[in-house]
Amino acid sequence: MDAIGSAMTGLQRATQQLNSSAQRISQGEIEAEPIVESKVAETAFKANLTTLETVFETQEAALDILA
Repeated sequence: MDAIGSAMTGLQRATQQLNSSAQRISQGEIEAEPIVESKVAETAFKANLTTLETVFETQEAALDILA
C-alpha cells in the first residue's frame, strides 16, 4: 500500500473526526465521549503526519545515496 496515500487518508479521517467532535462540543454536548474522540483524532493526526515526514526523509536519503 502506498504510504503517502495511506497517511493522507488518515489525516483526512482524523480531521473529520475532530470536526465532528468539535461540533458536538459546541452544541453543548459536554460529555467525555466527544472530548476523548477529539484527543484520539489529535493523536491520529500527529501519527499520520509523522508517517509522512518519515517517508519524505527516507525518499530524500535514497536520492542522496543514488546521486
